[in-house]
Amino acid sequence: MDDKKKVDTTALEKFVEELLNKKGLDKNSEDYQTRKQVLLEELSEAIDSTLVNSLKDSDVQELNNLLDKNPTDEELQKFFRQKLPNMDEIVAKAMLEFARGYLAVKID
Repeated sequence: MDDKKKVDTTALEKFVEELLNKKGLDKNSEDYQTRKQVLLEELSEAIDSTLVNSLKDSDVQELNNLLDKNPTDEELQKFFRQKLPNMDEIVAKAMLEFARGYLAVKID
């Protein structure tokens, strides 16, 4: 895993841990790691969906063509950065919206 990917993953993990802490979930509880993993997957899906929805129709077709070639994470990152100069802002907004939605729901 390259350093950039590691930083991104670490940042997302810290973000998810903060959400779990705000919900009052004990790090030592049995289901903490399971909830953390599920939340990480949901957050990643929310970010991916927001990025794709931010593309122009022609860029979505280009993305589909790229996906057919089984691109690396770096190639996908490069594609989105080229097509969405404000990608960091889009990702931050997606994370904020995800957090608002998650924190609004009660945990059993």
